[in-house]
Amino acid sequence: MKNPYISIVFANRNDGYTSDQRLRISNFIDFYSYYDKKYPGLFEFVICDWNPPENTPPLRDEYEWTKLDRVIHLVVPKQIHSELCPDHSRPILDYTARNACIRRASAPFILVINQDIFLSASILKFLSQRQLSSNCFYRADRCDFKFDYKEGFADWEHFDEYAITHALQKHIRTLSYKEEGTLAVNKKNFSLIRTTRSNFEYKINNVIYSRFYQLFRSFSIIVLKLLNRLGCKKNCSYKRFGLHTNASGDFLLAAKQAFYDVHGFVETYHFYMHLDSYMCAQLFAAGYRQVILSGNHLAFHSDHSRSARESRPESMGYHDHAKIFRDICLGKRSYKINQKSWGLESLNL
Repeated sequence: MKNPYISIVFANRNDGYTSDQRLRISNFIDFYSYYDKKYPGLFEFVICDWNPPENTPPLRDEYEWTKLDRVIHLVVPKQIHSELCPDHSRPILDYTARNACIRRASAPFILVINQDIFLSASILKFLSQRQLSSNCFYRADRCDFKFDYKEGFADWEHFDEYAITHALQKHIRTLSYKEEGTLAVNKKNFSLIRTTRSNFEYKINNVIYSRFYQLFRSFSIIVLKLLNRLGCKKNCSYKRFGLHTNASGDFLLAAKQAFYDVHGFVETYHFYMHLDSYMCAQLFAAGYRQVILSGNHLAFHSDHSRSARESRPESMGYHDHAKIFRDICLGKRSYKINQKSWGLESLNL
């Protein structure tokens, strides 16, 4: 059998998270099964069942994975989790699990998403053309929507229209996760906040490319280092590089070799928020070119409560992470944060 072009990786555990977990994963399987048939051989799915609960079946036995053409299941047992997270503050180490998937994927490109992400038909068509560059990393805007149906949805051909019709306007910064401030969007006025375009970018069919990327990158680093020495901290933000970091854990696509070059996602149990954004800074610092899928190219996200995060400690705030992103982009800090054994290299999973 010919190797797939893209390995879609995600991590989970069968613990009923957000109360509708079963429906979410079942819909994920049905949705991608439709595109598996439309674009045969395009994907494989690598799924890590992390620290599986003892009182529920493993993920591989709970769902109809046979609907998908190629699936690889990994299991990280409780013993390994306890060694990696000795204070038991988190039931799952998402990004260590994703690294384990990346390590064991067989495709030349890796797409990191979650089990509640449904890609727009335009993105899937773009991927099916098999023209990705190994020198780039790809990002897409996330669109939150409300799945109001129960069992039985099957009109995947017109899914984009359904998702946009049920799109939500989410206020990201709220006082607490209990108040998510989610409002329905008027279909006629549907719009999303986009990454700001600059004169150093050009757009073809809603795909935004960096123009003269290496020259602009080198020039920016020189300027920002000078500003940093002069004490202009505000002008030294990593955002000056135009990195699209929002919701990057829900859509980040790059060559497998790129993840190897930066030693994978940061592996830690001390914090969770912004771990995905590190990868954008790491890939940029390693010389990879950012490409943004915009316009009708959307990663639709089935909205859910995040109240469970309140009980999970965060040792660092956003501004602390932002300083590290800046230093990585400027070359003042290594973009290789993990050891060479990242992704549980030595374990047979």
